[in-house]
Amino acid sequence: LARSQEICGAVAGAVMVIGLKHGQARPEDKEAKEKAYALTRELMARFAVAHGSCLCRDLLGVDLLTDEGQRQYREGDLGNRVCRPCVRGAIRILEAIL
Repeated sequence: LARSQEICGAVAGAVMVIGLKHGQARPEDKEAKEKAYALTRELMARFAVAHGSCLCRDLLGVDLLTDEGQRQYREGDLGNRVCRPCVRGAIRILEAIL
């Protein structure tokens, strides 16, 4: 997300899907909130097992805030080698848990 290299964008997007489908639409609907939290924890745990981490910096192994890191990202084809598989992985996990 904006090269911050915190939570993987694929994970963040998947969490948004969970929130849209199962989130707390009304303040009094605490059960929905707890379900969304549980699904989010499950998603993140499964993603970390499948990919080694939920953090972009760990997944890529380069510092995107530097010119060198951006060069390594491009030259190492990390978008295709790391990012796209993470997106596919997040989608597969969503399909399994939703």
